[in-house]
Amino acid sequence: MKLMIDQILKKQQLRQGKSTQTRSGWSVFVRGFYAVWIGIFLWIGLIIFYPPRVSVNPIGSEKPGEALQPKFEISNNSTFPIYDVSSEATWAGRYGGNEMSAVHMALEPTIRQIEAGSRRAQALATSLHFTPLAQDDFVDVTVVTKFRSSFVWWHSVIKRRFLGRRMADNSVKWMEIPLSY
Repeated sequence: MKLMIDQILKKQQLRQGKSTQTRSGWSVFVRGFYAVWIGIFLWIGLIIFYPPRVSVNPIGSEKPGEALQPKFEISNNSTFPIYDVSSEATWAGRYGGNEMSAVHMALEPTIRQIEAGSRRAQALATSLHFTPLAQDDFVDVTVVTKFRSSFVWWHSVIKRRFLGRRMADNSVKWMEIPLSY
């Protein structure tokens, strides 16, 4: 029965002008070569047309005693999730008319994954332990965030700089300022 079916299929292929031979190894290699290059170009297209859109913003505290215990919100506005998110901060400023030297610390916790369109907050590992006395007092915080996009193996880095100033109503206003290199 199987032999008859094979013969009928061969006759139909010959009538339609198709060869009954299998493909050569060379044509399979060429098709595979093209498939690999198409995959590489699609991957490059993903990197170019869907870059990660990650932002870092300070979250102000409403409690008077926590005015300078800043938390930073890391937002993933990308189409794809991001992984291995870690941040570190360097802060300095002026307190009571005296300049403070720069202090470097890691932000906790390290976040394993942030889904697309979601937000996670990270807080400084230790608070800054002072409240500005005068309106001239300020805190200058630079946040460096490292993360990995979902379809690449390398990490990307974004840097943001924020200035916290004491306002007339004793609140602290945070504003983003340009980085100076």
